[in-house]
Amino acid sequence: MSKSTTEMIAETSREYHKIGSIYCSALKENIIFNNYGWKHLRFDGHGHKRNEQDLRRRLHLFKHAVEVLKNCKTAGEKEQATIHLKKNPRDVIYIEIGHECKTKLGNKNIVVILRKFEKGPYHYYSIR
Repeated sequence: MSKSTTEMIAETSREYHKIGSIYCSALKENIIFNNYGWKHLRFDGHGHKRNEQDLRRRLHLFKHAVEVLKNCKTAGEKEQATIHLKKNPRDVIYIEIGHECKTKLGNKNIVVILRKFEKGPYHYYSIR
């Protein structure tokens, strides 16, 4: 029997908050796992709850985030943007890190999206 979405959220929350940070060999930097990434797992960029199918997919994929960051060899191109947090503009950089992982459905290329504010380290932001 598969787990309920509530059980998946609780399990992933425990895993997520245990990580703290992890070294990414492609960037040669530590990647922080903070509340920005945890919130984005559950809510979209506009603050709306993700639908159950999307949420379950992201929670399932998150199991591979550490593997992707530890084993990736190269990083994608950096993308600069300006976002608004609490109505304050912030300059950010996004970067994609991809790695082929073994899943229940076979080998899949999983991409972790990292974000970095103008000052500070990269942090986990999303997965697909």
